[in-house]
Amino acid sequence: MAIEGIDGSGKNTQANLLAKKLSEIGHD
Repeated sequence: MAIEGIDGSGKNTQANLLAKKLSEIGHD
């Protein structure tokens, strides 16, 4: 699930995508 080969800036995007996914699943 984690995206490899990402820099510090990209990690922010990855975290946002994860948060979005959790939100879609209904994870408050």
